[in-house]
Amino acid sequence: MAVEPRTAERSRGYYVAIVVAIALLTENANFEFTLVGVGLPDIAAAFGTGQVALVMTVVFVASLVFLPIAGKLADTHGKKKVLLAAAVMFGAGSLICALAPVYWLFLAGRVLQSAFVVAYVAGYGLIRDLFPPRLVPLGVGALGVGTGVAAFGGPLLGGYLVDAYGFRSAFWFTLGYDVVVSTLVLLVVPETRVRIKRRIDVAGGLLLGGGMAVLVLGLVEKEYLGYAVALSVVLLVLFVLVERRRAEPLIDLALASQPKVWLTLLASGTAIFVTTANSSVLIPQLLRTPHVPGVAERGLGMNALEYGVSYGLPFGLVGAAAGYAAGWVCRRFAPRTALLTSIAGTLGGVVLILFGQLNGPVLIVVIAALMGIGLGFLYAGANNLVIEAVPAEAQGVTTSLLYTALGVMNTLGTAIVGSITAAHQVRLGTGVSITNDTGYQAAYFVLLGVGVLALLLTFLMRHGRTPATGGTANA
Repeated sequence: MAVEPRTAERSRGYYVAIVVAIALLTENANFEFTLVGVGLPDIAAAFGTGQVALVMTVVFVASLVFLPIAGKLADTHGKKKVLLAAAVMFGAGSLICALAPVYWLFLAGRVLQSAFVVAYVAGYGLIRDLFPPRLVPLGVGALGVGTGVAAFGGPLLGGYLVDAYGFRSAFWFTLGYDVVVSTLVLLVVPETRVRIKRRIDVAGGLLLGGGMAVLVLGLVEKEYLGYAVALSVVLLVLFVLVERRRAEPLIDLALASQPKVWLTLLASGTAIFVTTANSSVLIPQLLRTPHVPGVAERGLGMNALEYGVSYGLPFGLVGAAAGYAAGWVCRRFAPRTALLTSIAGTLGGVVLILFGQLNGPVLIVVIAALMGIGLGFLYAGANNLVIEAVPAEAQGVTTSLLYTALGVMNTLGTAIVGSITAAHQVRLGTGVSITNDTGYQAAYFVLLGVGVLALLLTFLMRHGRTPATGGTANA
């Protein structure tokens, strides 16, 4: 499994063009949350469902199958090819979501859109393979939040589109954007020459994805929760047994058992549990829930555009700036410092939501800024921790491990808070159902507990405490 050395260093403009092209394309992975999340209440009303969190959850469940397999395909066939293949699937999913007449077909479109989560595996891999070591931490930080187009533009654009043309217009936009930026990557980004021959473990991916899908089904249909948990455990145990017998497993359990790897996966996973459950499911609904005395006292009744301006814009601006700052922090201080900063920011936002009063624009902007810090520092910290932990030939496998772990925790986070809010639905006189204050409070207490756990796990790390080297320490 020989890995070719990096080529001679090129001009700075060459590397900037690569980062910008990849970042613009990976914005699709952000758009499928920031652009769509704004319209969750509208999607729930259009399809008459109380399980609107599934719009996000199915993306993470499907990504558990796509991510590890795509990571292997990227190693064997080329990361640029995998990136463009994901773009094709994302475009097909956008088209289905724009046209779907029923909820199950809409969710099927979201499954296809989930293929683009693999863009991070391929994108980070291209940065690692094409960039000189000294520029890798900065490239990773820049790619972590992309160009900021989706981070701060997504909620604003989504708010305008949803209010003016309905939630389906957001999917027409993602389809058009996908076509344009895919063409840019095709023309600008070279294919990496790094190739590692690996077998594709489809059975392992299906067992892992199936185990999580069954668990999510149990959380949605609570009368079957006991059966779902039992079947999920069986599938996941089978997954472990299968992986142990594979010469080239979907997930390298020996690699994952190393403390510097599993602790990175667990700390990053618990951190993203909080970040995603809040930003993808809870906040869009909480701020758009109407104020109903005795039921939803904390509701502000924002329309989609007001939500985008009041929360989405500051969240995206700070998140984008934090992503670039996180790359510098990793190189100047340590990747662990970046992850600690992420968790501290997110926890601060959760505490303010739980114990503050969402009755003014200043507090909402402060919460959005803290959550933006949490998001921006998370990906740079986690990815640089992985790069520093393993040698170059294990980068693709370990990055797919990281994003599999993040996918599992994203699935659990959105499914659990979605289940909590669905259990506390109140139907208004207009026929529209909303989540009451008790439901939001219970969900945020869960996030508080998981966030504290993430902080403790990161403090336990013995690795990642020195400035990032871009992987040269493991060369």
